[in-house]
Amino acid sequence: MAGAAYLHSLSSGVRPAICYAATERTSSERWIWTEDLSSAVQPPWSESTFLDVARDVGKFNGQSSLSTPTEEWETTGIAAVIEWFGFAKVVDNFETTASDAVASIMFGQSGPDAIQNVLSKYSQVVDGLAGIAKIVAHGDIHVGNMFPIVSNGAHEQTVAIDWASCGMGAPGEDAGNLIAVHFRGPTIDLARFDDLGQQVFDQYLEGLLSINPDADVEDARTGFLAGFGYWSLVK
Repeated sequence: MAGAAYLHSLSSGVRPAICYAATERTSSERWIWTEDLSSAVQPPWSESTFLDVARDVGKFNGQSSLSTPTEEWETTGIAAVIEWFGFAKVVDNFETTASDAVASIMFGQSGPDAIQNVLSKYSQVVDGLAGIAKIVAHGDIHVGNMFPIVSNGAHEQTVAIDWASCGMGAPGEDAGNLIAVHFRGPTIDLARFDDLGQQVFDQYLEGLLSINPDADVEDARTGFLAGFGYWSLVK
């Protein structure tokens, strides 16, 4: 993985799973041998686990903001999706992928038309994110890719897999992605939408500022809200 040495140099919050070997079985099949993460906290997560992981993501982003990679990395997150697929194609996909329940909570109405109305303004969001100083972001944070490690009953760190979308992104968007994907689950209490979202951001911010007290809080808030809103509809 490109940038693996840099990612392993970040000692706070989130770290990549250790890869021991990769075996190419055929031209279309590759086996990857990694550390055993079966003892990590498995989904469904409790709210406290979400908060622990959000704080770890903040620490990871905070350390990245203090030590950005010297080589050039690709853009990740919302801006990358718009850039890679084109805005029109992204919007066209929402009729089958968007959650009406989430859309109703967020925007007071549901259905693909409501979602398209919101997303039509996302080119402005991308322009706004372009003005924010970038950090290294995982780019695809959700419960399937995060493995919280508990030692002696206390949360210790979070191990992450699937770094294919890793790149330079807005601070906060990873945490917005985390909670947005959570709310697309079928068993989630949408009445907790605002409350849990705020708690996740608060914990993310605590982690971020614990590593970099000079981090821009408003930039992080902008990235979080953009990620929370956008990925609630996309994933």
